[in-house]
Amino acid sequence: MPTGYTAMLEKRKFDLKSWLLNDVIRAFGCCVMLRDDNADLTVDEIRSRLVESEVRDIEYHKDAISKATAELEVLQHINRSERSRKAFIKKEILKKKSESDKYMKKLVSKKKDYEKTLGRLKELWRHAEGDISNIVKFAVEQVETTIDHDCDIEWYKKYQTRSYSLSKHITEIEDDIKRHEKNMVEDRRRAAERIKFFDEYVAFIEKMLK
Repeated sequence: MPTGYTAMLEKRKFDLKSWLLNDVIRAFGCCVMLRDDNADLTVDEIRSRLVESEVRDIEYHKDAISKATAELEVLQHINRSERSRKAFIKKEILKKKSESDKYMKKLVSKKKDYEKTLGRLKELWRHAEGDISNIVKFAVEQVETTIDHDCDIEWYKKYQTRSYSLSKHITEIEDDIKRHEKNMVEDRRRAAERIKFFDEYVAFIEKMLK
């Protein structure tokens, strides 16, 4: 039985050049994100997808930087006035408490649902045998893990009591902007390397399999 790739070789009637340029390359780093895309993509279309991917990544960072910069300017303006700062902090604390109360209510309800489900699973587990027991055991472990890690009400209560710091908020946004700027440079570098390698690969195959 042919693999997913050799099936394409058969479909292309053993056209080695076409297979290497359009299919095999997708198993490797420069094109791995296109692995599940339309199998009928041409070389030009594959290259266009690589360029589009770079543009999409860069636009994501630019958009994030733009939004963070706008928020930073507002907070820095507020921070210049003690009166504005105090009013803003009070507003943020009330907002945080309101959001936390809503989330806590949902969390308590969700934990009850999971605990009820766990009880039913454990009762089921008592009667299960062999491989069926292993499946139910796995289900029990999954629910227990979720209760321990995603329904930790005590941890969330501690989180609720944390004080709000405007200066810390500003620093976090500044760090976020720096992170996106750094990642944007890195994404550009990686994209350039992917496109360069793809072009070199295409040129090699075209030269060797004329």
